Amino acid sequence: MKLRLTPYRLLALAGVFTLPSGRAAIVLSEDFENPNAPTFTLPATDPNPAAQSAPFRFDPDDPTRYFGPSDMGQTLNAGISGNAGTYLSAQNMDADAAAPSTKPLQFSPTSPGQLDFAVNLQGNDVITLSIALAGLPGAEPENFIRLVLDQDGDGSYETLALNFAGTGNSAYTDPTYGPLSGVFTTFANLPLRTPTAPDGFLRFRIEVYNDTNGLGEAVGIDSIVINAIPEPSSAVLALGAFGLLGSAGRRRG
Repeated sequence: MKLRLTPYRLLALAGVFTLPSGRAAIVLSEDFENPNAPTFTLPATDPNPAAQSAPFRFDPDDPTRYFGPSDMGQTLNAGISGNAGTYLSAQNMDADAAAPSTKPLQFSPTSPGQLDFAVNLQGNDVITLSIALAGLPGAEPENFIRLVLDQDGDGSYETLALNFAGTGNSAYTDPTYGPLSGVFTTFANLPLRTPTAPDGFLRFRIEVYNDTNGLGEAVGIDSIVINAIPEPSSAVLALGAFGLLGSAGRRRG
């Protein structure tokens, strides 16, 4: 009697019994509800360390100037709505012309408010981003909310994934995803390129800048979620190979 090694027998002999489901899983979630235990860090190289010694701050002499979680004591812009929890808020972030060297906010278009994220994606593929954003419609060309990627892990954030920017008293608008409003909108399942960094980490940076005493450029950022789908495991590859062997065995039989 000839024993035919079907794919199922071969898998059993190899001790492989389960296959991955291929379902997306959350690999990062940041909602700014617990800033004492963040999943983000400051950029590794701060262009102005003396002025930007902390990631979040507001001006106690003028609490309408701020970059930080919405519950840290600043005077929030009432035009940003649609979020009942804490979110990352930003308004009037530039240096105060009255006393620029002594004010806690010293941001500029070339030195914006920044948060860095690093996510281990080894063994994962099909990466998507969901993010909730709001922005008042008075943005100038130098005002923006950006998400940039360091694809190869060299420390340079070279790939622009989102760029909601003003053009001249306009809405913050991304060329692909359209304009923001003062009401939070969730942009769900936006595709991200798989990183090529040797360690398999996805590194991305949120950059925010707005200025003006008119207070018409306030923004909000919340609910940053990265999803990924596990890559096909060796068991799946083995199943395909054993399937070919089994077919060959049946033809010979």
